[in-house]
Amino acid sequence: MRAERQRWSSGAAAFELAQRCYDLSVTLRRETIARINAGPGSEEGKARQIARQQRVMTEEVQHRDEAAQNAAQLQKRAGV
Repeated sequence: MRAERQRWSSGAAAFELAQRCYDLSVTLRRETIARINAGPGSEEGKARQIARQQRVMTEEVQHRDEAAQNAAQLQKRAGV
């Protein structure tokens, strides 16, 4: 929406915020994986839980990278 209205700087800031949110989510998922590994349960059960976390984490990394690219493009348009 901001890009459509040519609000490059505020659009870039929004994408930078999204990037930080995705970074935090990836960090929290890594911590969750560590807790799963250290916790009780069968190896098979742990593997399923970890696989689920890794799938979502992969998506979040892709979204984070897209947000970074979008922020860079808008910063370039804004002359930053």
